[in-house]
Amino acid sequence: MLSFILKPFIGNSGDNIEIPELDSDTELSVSLIESGCVFILINGQTALLIKSVEQEIGSFEKSGRISLEFELIERPEFPSLGAYVNIYDAQGKPTRFEYFFSLESGDEKGLLEKLIEQDYLDIVFYTTEIRHIKRTTINNEQKEELASMLAQAAKLV
Repeated sequence: MLSFILKPFIGNSGDNIEIPELDSDTELSVSLIESGCVFILINGQTALLIKSVEQEIGSFEKSGRISLEFELIERPEFPSLGAYVNIYDAQGKPTRFEYFFSLESGDEKGLLEKLIEQDYLDIVFYTTEIRHIKRTTINNEQKEELASMLAQAAKLV
């Protein structure tokens, strides 16, 4: 009974989002990197997983604002789409994460296409396991911009 009463006040993250399970392939891939970020599929949604040391991951839990930007990188070889995520601390100082989607990869394009359909992006903070999740909104302008970049990218590949 007590857990039922306290449940609304005790969350797994600052945004009170249920902690998902990672599939075994994702777990293996993430175990091979010391730190960094990767876009993954969780429960049919595109999410960003950030892996780092406990202290840094803990500082992100208290972060406030998150910004998300995209850039089409038009190169004859290996065209890509850059995703830039800034997580701002309580003092307004950003920590920037960059990920480059290969536009020649069907899986990576699929993640971007799913992202266009979503109203939010979950950011999963990970050390040796998921520590917490933050959610940031994806507005219609960002969705339209991303869709336009993917249409341009289709002409490059």
